[in-house]
Amino acid sequence: MIMASVVTIVRPFAIALFCGMLVTYLMLQPIWPRIQPSTFTSLILVEAAAFLVAGLIACATAPRNPFRAALFCLVGVFFGVVADLCIHPTIDGGAERNLFPLEIAFQVIIAVPSLLIATVLWTFGISHFFKRNRDA
Repeated sequence: MIMASVVTIVRPFAIALFCGMLVTYLMLQPIWPRIQPSTFTSLILVEAAAFLVAGLIACATAPRNPFRAALFCLVGVFFGVVADLCIHPTIDGGAERNLFPLEIAFQVIIAVPSLLIATVLWTFGISHFFKRNRDA
């Protein structure tokens, strides 16, 4: 009984943490090393959109605490950068990635507005739509 309630409480936040980690890892690995200066802005917009979707998924898994879910998604950003650093410790040229704290800061700067927008959208707009469809 106690274990079931713990799983019910922890699962939504674990999903939120995983969403933040997954978006960060997927954006760092295949895309960031191959950027051109002309595609930099569009790449940031794609990453912001990915964090927006991850934030909505996090809020959907924890509808009572959307801000807490977004916070766990933001913590997932840290774990995503660390996972990418553990799997790929060098850049393509062979240099070490010793500036990973700046990578974390840059990813957080991109993630915070997207997650905040996702949380506000969930709180004031999208969640009411889902509640109406469930009642019907």
